[in-house]
Amino acid sequence: DYVFPEFWASWCGPCLASIPQLKKIYAEYSDKLEIVSISLDTKRASWSNVLETQNMPWPQVSDFKGFDSKIAKSLKIKKLPTGLLLDKQGVVINMGGTTMLKFFMQSKYSK
Repeated sequence: DYVFPEFWASWCGPCLASIPQLKKIYAEYSDKLEIVSISLDTKRASWSNVLETQNMPWPQVSDFKGFDSKIAKSLKIKKLPTGLLLDKQGVVINMGGTTMLKFFMQSKYSK
């Protein structure tokens, strides 16, 4: 139903702090939500280390160009973490972090 491209980096403290919350959200809503983490790291080793230790179960991508990556430039990503919430048509319906994502998903699918 929704995709959450999340821009982050291994050197970003708030990004690392948000991973446990993203895991909880993903565990609860993975049938309705796909998270895609887009790293703005410039060092493959640093990125790989975080991937190994954090075990994030959703797709991870990076071109190792940091804020100079084509997608970061085209979307004008200037700070981390930044997340975009996309609907089925790929339209951005919200922008924010894990708190926004959690409340949005709860409002749509509360039990």
